[in-house]
Amino acid sequence: MLFQGKEELRAECFSAYIQAKSLIDQPKKDKHVHIIPKNPNSDPYDYYYADLAAIDSAIIKATKQVKDRKDQIALSYIQDVKNNQDGVIVTTEIIFSNGGRITMSDLWFKTYTTSSPQQVAGIITYAKRYSLSAAFGIASEDDDDIKTLIETGNYQPTDNPPHKLGRKELDEYIVQYMGSPARLVDIYQEYIDGIPEAGGWIKSRHDEQTAIAIKQLNQAYHQQEADKKAKEEQELKAKEKQAALNKVQQTKKDPFEDKKVESKDPEVDKLF
Repeated sequence: MLFQGKEELRAECFSAYIQAKSLIDQPKKDKHVHIIPKNPNSDPYDYYYADLAAIDSAIIKATKQVKDRKDQIALSYIQDVKNNQDGVIVTTEIIFSNGGRITMSDLWFKTYTTSSPQQVAGIITYAKRYSLSAAFGIASEDDDDIKTLIETGNYQPTDNPPHKLGRKELDEYIVQYMGSPARLVDIYQEYIDGIPEAGGWIKSRHDEQTAIAIKQLNQAYHQQEADKKAKEEQELKAKEKQAALNKVQQTKKDPFEDKKVESKDPEVDKLF
């Protein structure tokens, strides 16, 4: 923790900061994640936490009650995020209306264990939540081991709970496959085409969001196959119906039609 500003303002800034922390109502840990570790020998378990929006709301509610000498809100916060090939660095700063600033220690998370955009975005969100919670004394986590799981790539953090994906999301959903990022729809197509590696990967254990996405692709494929079969059956029935109709029309045809000769005598024509 580093204070920046006029020395005579240090006490005033820290007093406002401490007051704000004391006014914070701990946000509810109402977000739920079912964690499936990559290690097959580890059992899945549930994890509850307060998301970034809930933490921010609790902090803003508290800081609005802390006023400076001009009866203005005395403090707020900002967060700086740096992302490179090795990891994510998040810095939380408490800024004061009198010009003072308290910079919290940098928080670093490794990201080189993944190249998935979704996972990197999730790590950034988690890092911001973790840093902000630490700065204001908020207990937002149910599990102290989550940070380790994230850094080792065994858990994908997110403030967006697992959900059914839209068409565009599903088409662009990226996973780690054979050591490289790949679109899930491409892997699934390889599975349908009978490629063993893809089949083994599809049938293996996955995080909850990926499992939901695979289920969606399964449902879409089986629906497509059912629609295709129904169309083929309709076409076959239509052909059979047309063939039966043609046969009926053929039986109604005059068998002597080609034997008839044209006569100029109407009375003779009647005989035929």
